[in-house]
Amino acid sequence: MRITSDLHPAMFFCALILLSGSSSPAAAQLPEPRSSLSGVYTEEQAQAGAEIFGNICSNCHNASYPLWGTKFMGMWSGQSLWKLYEFLSTRMPYGDGGGLTPEQYRAVTAYVLQRNGYPPGDTPIPETPLEIAFINFDPHP
Repeated sequence: MRITSDLHPAMFFCALILLSGSSSPAAAQLPEPRSSLSGVYTEEQAQAGAEIFGNICSNCHNASYPLWGTKFMGMWSGQSLWKLYEFLSTRMPYGDGGGLTPEQYRAVTAYVLQRNGYPPGDTPIPETPLEIAFINFDPHP
């Protein structure tokens, strides 16, 4: 698997700092790159995201402004999942960017993955930005 060149520059900088200041090999380990096609969210996480979407996001995101489909996938796939998560968590909902909890943003991200046909897995979208940055938002084959 590859790590896309679109990872957030701050994530690489933080990783380099961690690696350079580490005294033990275990502390220097970076997350394994994963593909969004391998199940990077849970069904429960996506269900929670669907509820949040219905209560908050659907006020703006509907058939006219969807978070799914060809146009949406053209904007986000092929990058790190961090790009989408960071966009959602800093700019949404409109007029109250950052107004949800990190857990709610991860749930909405899981719902967006589900709506775009990505399979659920056994573990939720991780809590740390670095781990999210190592998930490739791969296009469907």
